[in-house]
Order: sequence, then C-alpha cells, then structure tokens
Amino acid sequence: MASLPRLRRFPKFALIGATGVVVNTGVLHLGYRVVGLPLELASPIAIALAIFSNFNGNNAWTWRGRGMAGHGPYLRRLGRYSLSSGLGGAINYAVLLGLVRGLGLSHVVANLLGIGAGMVSNYLLSEFWVFETGAASATALEEMPETASEPPERSQEPRGGPDPETPA
Repeated sequence: MASLPRLRRFPKFALIGATGVVVNTGVLHLGYRVVGLPLELASPIAIALAIFSNFNGNNAWTWRGRGMAGHGPYLRRLGRYSLSSGLGGAINYAVLLGLVRGLGLSHVVANLLGIGAGMVSNYLLSEFWVFETGAASATALEEMPETASEPPERSQEPRGGPDPETPA
C-alpha cells in the first residue's frame, strides 16, 4: 500500500505538471504555428523546456524535504529528472506525431494526450529514483513485507581472510 507522504505528494506533482502542460503546449504552439518550425522540432523544444520548468517546481515544492543544499546535488537531481522525464517525453513525442501525422488530430489535442500518457512514468521515476534519499530508501524497505529467510551471517574476518600476524 502507498505511504501517506507519497499520496500527499502526487497532487503537488500533478499541479506542477499542469504548469508544465501550459509551458509545453504554449511553446509547442508558438514554435509550430507562429514561428513555423516543423512539428518534429517544435515538440522536443517544448518538452525540454517543460521538463526544466517541472523539475524546478518539483524540486522546490513536491520533494522539498528530500532536497540537499549545494549545486552538486541539484545538478545530480536535474540530470536524473531529465533522464527519467525523457521517457515521458519520448512517449509524449510518439503519441503527438502518431496522432497528428497518422490521424490528422489537432497538434494541441494530440500533445495533451501525449503528456497524459507520459505522466505516470514521470511520477514513479521521480518518486523512486530522482528524489530518492537514503532515508527514503530506508522507509521503502521498512514498508516491504518481511520474509521467512534471514540474511546469512557475515564473517567478522577482514576481507583478505584471517590476519596472518594473529595466532589462531
């Protein structure tokens, strides 16, 4: 069963995602209809800007308690978020092009359907990988059901075997 903090984070994630939908759809429409970029170029630009916008919102609000100070941890989380959201972005891109080119659907409607299709993977990867901390891992392990088998006892000998200087 999902933990209460996870259930409370999802609405925040969805709200930040809604701002990303506005960024994605606005940039897509601006690039495709106003500037005249090909859909195949306007969409990845829109997706990338929405990913960056969503990361900053989620980093500051949704998973605020998991954030670590400093540029290094920020950049590590940004890199992970970009990779994980890339899966959702690829889903979005495929759905968009398939529906526009294959079925003649409006680029705006097709984009919204594509965003929805990628949202679940984005949340799950964010929850369990991007914003994961040692404490979050420990909590996840505590929530796992116990098994009947115990881990094997570890030897107290150093890694290289018994100390040759110490008599047995």
